[in-house]
Amino acid sequence: MRETDFEALCEIKNDEVLADVVAHWSRILRVADWQIEAHLVAEHELNDPQWAGQCSANVNNRCAQIYILRPETRLERWKAQDGKLFYGRQPMEATVVHELLHIWTKQCGLHSDDTESRDRIAMEQMVDSLATAFVGLHSYFETRDKKGSA
Repeated sequence: MRETDFEALCEIKNDEVLADVVAHWSRILRVADWQIEAHLVAEHELNDPQWAGQCSANVNNRCAQIYILRPETRLERWKAQDGKLFYGRQPMEATVVHELLHIWTKQCGLHSDDTESRDRIAMEQMVDSLATAFVGLHSYFETRDKKGSA
């Protein structure tokens, strides 16, 4: 993947755009009734500096905070790892969807704080696969609908 291709995946440039993306996907994922704050952050603001995002949710109060790694930091990491960054082939939108899906994993009791447990790793892989699929399908249908209405 070329650097320009990667930069195109870093489409969320500020907190206002992030808020729009969160609102859009909150409706799709049926968590629009939650109070969700979302912010672009530096890597030192995440619990693990290798993460691309983080979700903290209070199921009882139906409120959540989502933190997404700033696009410039994603690009720096991608360059430092010679384009082999695990989330480097995903748009930032998939990271937002991934973190929103964690609202459901927490509500269902599927979330574990032990980041090394087999269950946590399997849950993260499932959430990542679903987020990537949802964003891909959404993009496919938006493109198809635009071509059909032209």
